[in-house]
Amino acid sequence: MGHCVRWREALRPVLAKWKSPMMLTLTCSGGKFSSPREAYEYVGKKRKISELVRYLHRNNWLHSKEFVYVIEFHQKKAHQGWPHYHLQVDSNFVPKHLMQKNWGLGVTWFTQVKFADSRHAVNYITKYITKTSEDENEEFWFPDWVLDYPGNFRRFSTSHGLIERKKKRRSSGDGTRTRIMRTGRQRAELCWQTTNVWNVREHVKPDGELLMSKRCIGTLREPWSKVCNEPVHELKRRLDVQKWNDKQMLLEPIFGGLDPVVYQARRQWRKLLRESRRGPAMRRQLRHCPAQPRKLDRSN
Repeated sequence: MGHCVRWREALRPVLAKWKSPMMLTLTCSGGKFSSPREAYEYVGKKRKISELVRYLHRNNWLHSKEFVYVIEFHQKKAHQGWPHYHLQVDSNFVPKHLMQKNWGLGVTWFTQVKFADSRHAVNYITKYITKTSEDENEEFWFPDWVLDYPGNFRRFSTSHGLIERKKKRRSSGDGTRTRIMRTGRQRAELCWQTTNVWNVREHVKPDGELLMSKRCIGTLREPWSKVCNEPVHELKRRLDVQKWNDKQMLLEPIFGGLDPVVYQARRQWRKLLRESRRGPAMRRQLRHCPAQPRKLDRSN
């Protein structure tokens, strides 16, 4: 949910530049595909939405090639679980027969032709991500094939470059990490089993603007219900203990379980060894270091 809210806020300044937002709906027919998953993978592999937008823009029916789309699933028994796409483009008018001809996978129609303003357009398309089922006591509804879909299921997206994405930090390790592919059902089961600990800092500018920065300290393998009443220093202590235990588990098959003092001493020795290999200048500094034993003068 938090990711959806951030996505909504990032779309606001972008859609404010559009001249006339319009909402289209694209469906997938059951007669052309054997399963809903096959329809979803076909649309993604063939880039059917991008192809449709390029076709309409090439025929001068769109103001730009920018677009936003959201996937929703039919809940009626006749088409239960089948995906359909809500596509938002910048246009005053789109001929339905051209849209139907280029899409060719199912029925198409106009969901919303006019919006009051850009804020209304953003709220309208993002409601398909944040809304629940008609009964407020029920949970979010997803078909079984979506919950069991391996890896990342892209439920909403934009045209390339529409939203500036933050660059991911490169790992400082040796690049041997393996990515664990979890399904949506597995991620939902793990959702309440861990607690993310964040360091939040607030700073007030001279003009009164409040700035807030957040940095993730770590993840506790304990549910939030057990640590919600713990003070901050206790959470940091638990994180330090957890990190130390994880490090010991990695070192145990190699060194047979090291004492913390021995482990720190070996780290310092490896650090000095790396510094000694940097070049002649570094070796000269280490040669004149007071901690290094000097040779005795035996000339006398």
